[in-house]
Amino acid sequence: MIFYIISALLSTGMASELKHTHKEVSQHIHGLHSECPLPDSTKDIVKCALAFHPSLKEEKLEVKSAEALGDKAGQIPNPILVSRYVQGEENGLDTSELEANFRFRLELGGKRGARLEHAKALLAKSRFGLEEKKELVKFQTIYSLYRLKQVIEERKLISKVIFAYKEVIKKLKSIPKISAEQQASLTLFEIGLEESQIHESELYEEERGLEHFFHVATGNSLSEIQKYLPKTPNTWPALRRQSHSDKSARIKKLKALSKVASNEVRIEEANSWPTLDIGPSLAIEKNGPNENQMVGVSIRVPIPFFQTNGGAKAYAKSKQAKSERVTELAHAYESHERFEQVKVYTRTVRLLEKSPPLNQVLKKYNKLESLYNRGVVSNQSYLDSLKQKVSYIQKKNQRVMTAIKSLWNIYRFDGEILKKELL
Repeated sequence: MIFYIISALLSTGMASELKHTHKEVSQHIHGLHSECPLPDSTKDIVKCALAFHPSLKEEKLEVKSAEALGDKAGQIPNPILVSRYVQGEENGLDTSELEANFRFRLELGGKRGARLEHAKALLAKSRFGLEEKKELVKFQTIYSLYRLKQVIEERKLISKVIFAYKEVIKKLKSIPKISAEQQASLTLFEIGLEESQIHESELYEEERGLEHFFHVATGNSLSEIQKYLPKTPNTWPALRRQSHSDKSARIKKLKALSKVASNEVRIEEANSWPTLDIGPSLAIEKNGPNENQMVGVSIRVPIPFFQTNGGAKAYAKSKQAKSERVTELAHAYESHERFEQVKVYTRTVRLLEKSPPLNQVLKKYNKLESLYNRGVVSNQSYLDSLKQKVSYIQKKNQRVMTAIKSLWNIYRFDGEILKKELL
């Protein structure tokens, strides 16, 4: 009996603790963990993501690490002291020999200069990598801001559809004896309700994914950024009919990688030259009371008997050729993709500008709803109109997101995405 009482108390306590823990987890309290300050505008959210996003912090650490490569590459090798001492006995006399060599390392062929240029190229590559990541984060942030605004509005619409289905189904079920036609309608309405609930679940999942993105990118919750979500642009910017340039961060990064590969060739060519260890040498020989001191030069030089680093040079040159070819392919791809994105953007914007304003369309649906409330319109027509309204708004939202995606992709290809502001 006592065991059951203790178990019940423990269960109650654990349940209370779990409930309390869940409550704490589900509530976002600003300032409890690392995050940006509360935003005052949409620009603040974008600015915060460009400073707070974990991937950018990682890239900044990469740049900081690359900045130290110059010091490493420019180091001059320390001198080397090589010494040998032996002693013994010869004809009853103590004998000994001491040899000391103080060598300086001379790197022939421009090895140090090649390393320094290689370090500079790696630093440039890491900086362009950071710029490329910034472009991607800004693109994702802007795209997610617009889409999150749409998803919240779409969820409100689908919730209204679900409520309407439930009301109509409740009304039909309250009829004492329904006809076969009404039974068929009831079945279709129940299927429609289930479909709408699935649709609402999909939107909820998408909303949670977008909210998670901003929580990672800025540390802020949905409630902290919701009132700053941007509306659909009323006007769309015109694009310059220019050919693709080499200003995108990706092309700059690939060119920097080509420079890195070029410097690796230079390093291997420098390595084909010998590295000399040269310096003064001192030798002291003792044989009984006699002592001889000799001073000279010590030199150590590798002999290129089997190879002159040809394999390493060939491999480095193959990497250089590959890097240059990859850059050419990326330029061709971006040039073609920019052309296609301009066509998509122009056609989509033309469609959006010709389509009637959303408030005019919603007025028509509101008029139909008032007719339904007066009993003039059938249940089927009313529910169909609600589903059509959701479908229309979603399709228009898709066109808006297509235009936004195309526009900011063009900015990215032109290397202007970090300079542009929200529409």
